[in-house]
Amino acid sequence: MQWGQHSKIEIDLSQIMSIVDVRDGTYGDDLCAILVQINDSKVSAEYKGANYLLQVWERARGKIYQKLLKFKPIGWEICSRFFYLKPDPRDDGCEYWFYEVYLGDVIRESKLKDFEANI
Repeated sequence: MQWGQHSKIEIDLSQIMSIVDVRDGTYGDDLCAILVQINDSKVSAEYKGANYLLQVWERARGKIYQKLLKFKPIGWEICSRFFYLKPDPRDDGCEYWFYEVYLGDVIRESKLKDFEANI
């Protein structure tokens, strides 16, 4: 190969990871939440055995939050500067918890007690 010539390499990323769902932030705040399923066992091992990555991205700052999950979450939503997550009870060990994440300059994750079991 001579300098200046490039080889073309194609990789099917769906064998490694696939996007399950994407949610845009409301109120035009340039936020987006994405649920990614890990399809490769070696990649999963690098993420502490997680099968899912739940990430929040902001246009100006890039990825600002990530949660590793073994199971698909029951529910999640992004609204203004807050992200809400109801994990599968097998991930958290209890069906009465959910997370509220403040997405300001300093990211703050709070684990809050829910009033009812997951349905």
